[in-house]
Amino acid sequence: MDSGFKTGETTLTRISNAPKLQRQHGFTLLEIMVVLVIIGIMVSFAVLQFSDEGAKQLKEESRRLELLVKLSREEAILEASDYAIGFWQGGYSFYALNEDESKWEEITDDPSLRPREMPEYIELSLELEDQLVILEMKPPEKPQIFLLSSGEMTPFLLQLSIQERNDTPKEISFDQLGRLNYEEQPD
Repeated sequence: MDSGFKTGETTLTRISNAPKLQRQHGFTLLEIMVVLVIIGIMVSFAVLQFSDEGAKQLKEESRRLELLVKLSREEAILEASDYAIGFWQGGYSFYALNEDESKWEEITDDPSLRPREMPEYIELSLELEDQLVILEMKPPEKPQIFLLSSGEMTPFLLQLSIQERNDTPKEISFDQLGRLNYEEQPD
């Protein structure tokens, strides 16, 4: 008696001959939209993180420079020696006057007054006597700011800003008596 069902080899044939569901290739619009939203969120976090880090780094660098200028001025007074600062596009160096040779020499062996490089995204702009100074690509041979043993110094205005951003730059300004001209700037 044939019940219409066969066992063994014919059962496999019947199952394999069953209509196959066709698989779709590609992504649905919903899947693409979800991925785009996730990427957008990740990019916004990255931009906000860089923005905050850049502003924080700018504030730290300006504060460090203020303190180093004060330190070098105090050392000039205490040691009865003349010091100087030279700025270039990528950073700044401190100098000491070699009185035997009447020549400014870059300080490299003092951990506090060693040459400093700024992060690549920070730009420096120096003004002396209301004139913009064109900064060189490398440390200058002759410094621009002089810190005398009498306590006097070259008055200057230095602006630190982040490249290609319209934020208010951080300003460091000292007068001829070595006083920091500080105006509270919004963060």
